[in-house]
Amino acid sequence: MRDPLNPYARRHLVQLAYDCGARAGDLKQPGPFTPQERRKLVQDTYWLLCAVASVIEWGPVLPGGHRGSDQPQGRDETFEACFLPWYEKEKAVLRVVIAERALRIGYPDRRDMGYSPSSLLKQVAGSEEDLRMFLQSMDVRFGRSRLCKPMMALLNGRSLRTTT
Repeated sequence: MRDPLNPYARRHLVQLAYDCGARAGDLKQPGPFTPQERRKLVQDTYWLLCAVASVIEWGPVLPGGHRGSDQPQGRDETFEACFLPWYEKEKAVLRVVIAERALRIGYPDRRDMGYSPSSLLKQVAGSEEDLRMFLQSMDVRFGRSRLCKPMMALLNGRSLRTTT
């Protein structure tokens, strides 16, 4: 169960990545912070880190880094009933991550993308066909990208040093 006090608890991985990037920018800004502003920033960063840890760890992360119980609550479940929904969720998240990487190649300056994490999630998370259509729209918008060549080399297990 996720902490109801955590404002980041229901965000998806891509949204959390954006939040972390924004927080890194906030933390890099020079002070001075008032003690109250600093406490607020520390508390909000705590919640952000807990949410990220919960997504990475597949379950709630409690204060001090302790994990919530992994024991099933209520009736026993089969491994299939327990893990196939995780598999489906992870596939949807991966489709969003792939689309976001394509956007980074097309739009090196993220502010120009015109996509929010939630709109990207709605557009590509549903199926592989949704992702395929999104990537085809990137081809129409940008044509072939020479920046995809290094990614293809990595996918095929080759070193980036041999790719030009």
